[in-house]
Amino acid sequence: MLHSGMVLAAPQSGSGKTTITCALLAAMKNRKLAVRAFKSGPDYIDPMFHRQVIGVPSRNLDTFFSGADQIRELYGYDRESFSYSVIEGAMGLYDGLGGTQKEGSAYHLAQTLDLPVVLVLDARGMGRTMVALLAGILQYDRDHRIIGVILNRTSEGFCRTMTPVIEEELGLPVLGCFPVQKSLHLESRHLGLKMPQEMEGLRKQVNQAAEKLEETADLDRMLQLLQSWALLHAFRDGKTKLPKLQEPGKDKGVLQKKKKQHPLMCLFHTIPPFGRHTAAPILSFYKNMRQYARGFCNFLKNFRFLILSLLPSKQHDPRNGNQKCKDFSP
Repeated sequence: MLHSGMVLAAPQSGSGKTTITCALLAAMKNRKLAVRAFKSGPDYIDPMFHRQVIGVPSRNLDTFFSGADQIRELYGYDRESFSYSVIEGAMGLYDGLGGTQKEGSAYHLAQTLDLPVVLVLDARGMGRTMVALLAGILQYDRDHRIIGVILNRTSEGFCRTMTPVIEEELGLPVLGCFPVQKSLHLESRHLGLKMPQEMEGLRKQVNQAAEKLEETADLDRMLQLLQSWALLHAFRDGKTKLPKLQEPGKDKGVLQKKKKQHPLMCLFHTIPPFGRHTAAPILSFYKNMRQYARGFCNFLKNFRFLILSLLPSKQHDPRNGNQKCKDFSP
């Protein structure tokens, strides 16, 4: 399985990133998944919480103090020993140097490592306004890295109410919610969170949060999105080879090795880097495998926006608006 990574970010500080990150790490550990954690920026306290949860050292990735090559080297170190990487963002998603620049932001880190972003939105006290807020955030996402959102501090019932509204109007998957947990409280002080060793019963609180996150969020869908992102970009970058076909005239279009192929293979004729010379064999492969198409309908629906994000024309992007904003692309 390809290594999958993500940046967990939010519109602002205090949105619950650390709580969701710790709950997610604990839930993945409970599933026996090999996961590691990072922190965007120089914050040294949050990585201590990560380590308490998964028992693996969490490290910092700072695009201000380190160049792009060094960031990739640090991220790639011992990557083969893990299946997933979770990077907790700092401040707001686009908040970089001086609060006005992209450099040093969580989004800049996601660009440097070519990773998707999952948003944590503090939806407490909000209704349809969250749609407008998310629409504005998506306008700045020129690379189409945001693959989903978790609604924090809202009830399950209201999450079910808002999910179809957000998904239909913005094309952004809602990966569930995380209701307010009175039993879980990460205490703060003037320099940030208290140290994990200063908090009594932290491990028990985090395990309870992980159980709640499993109930209220669709972690299976999120992991599926991460794996699909890794697969799509591996094909795009040529890190994974296309299936070999037999010579023309010898059962044309039939695979030499009858191995089960990923359902998204049939869609790669739309990806510009491959060119039109690969479209015909891939389309032929799709026709040979079309008897499985109906079973993959729901699967493909979840990843429609990922496929569209790879198309060069803006007219294919359902999230493009009429307003112009600053371009955050490198």
